[in-house]
Amino acid sequence: MNREASASARAGIGPAARWQVAASTRTSAGPEPVRVQPIAVPSDEVAADIGSLLGWELDGTVLRRVLVRPVLSRPVEETRSARKRRAILDAARTVFLRNGYQGAGMDEIAALAEVSKQTVYKHFADKERLFTEIITADIRAGEQRSDAVLESLPESTDPEADLREIARRLVTVVTRPHLVRMRRVVIGEADRFPDLARAWYTSGPERGYERLAHRFAQLGDQGRLTTPDPLLAAQQFVWLALSVPLNRAMFDPEPFTTAELHRFADEAVRTFLAAFGPAR
Repeated sequence: MNREASASARAGIGPAARWQVAASTRTSAGPEPVRVQPIAVPSDEVAADIGSLLGWELDGTVLRRVLVRPVLSRPVEETRSARKRRAILDAARTVFLRNGYQGAGMDEIAALAEVSKQTVYKHFADKERLFTEIITADIRAGEQRSDAVLESLPESTDPEADLREIARRLVTVVTRPHLVRMRRVVIGEADRFPDLARAWYTSGPERGYERLAHRFAQLGDQGRLTTPDPLLAAQQFVWLALSVPLNRAMFDPEPFTTAELHRFADEAVRTFLAAFGPAR
């Protein structure tokens, strides 16, 4: 028995898991073995976006998400079931984005996921529950997004540069085509799924405003900004950067170039600091 096999045996991990553990030790900083779950994505653009937001590893056309959970002995059937469930969710997201809720069919989702229609219904009772699961998963993913620049903003030695970086990230990420399409789908189904639409707003824009307002308040206490109402200042900062490019993206499939988006972001920061910069 070689060293890797011996270690796996001592950990109680079966042969099928050894590759996953070996792969994860090169990407995970934690000492415990973790499972690396392949997730198919529809395009390099989407892969790059998800990877940059969540820190996932891009391997060819597959994003590998590190799940911080020990890989102990698990039934093979459960692993297969999880893979099929993920394939169904990925396929359904693609179909919903392409056709909308009304135009999405379970037959098309099953074909794209390469599973039977019976398997789809085994995991999800109907199209409404499948749609709910996708939106809920996207909400959870949004809640997990972290911005290192935002976290370090109160300790920044150059708040203007960091605000510019935040604005550039914000405007380039939010106007990504697949995120704009999902935004359209959620808005289009807000009457049918009001709780989902409300949750999308609460966990996305509203949560973003609150986090940014907290940072602005800290900068105000340090005398680096003048924000009597940090929440209002955060809302105005976001929409100075986003209003024009996002409104156009919602109605016009021809996106702005990266240089154009950065110009909106930079001018937003200049205007924001003119109103909320440190008192002179």
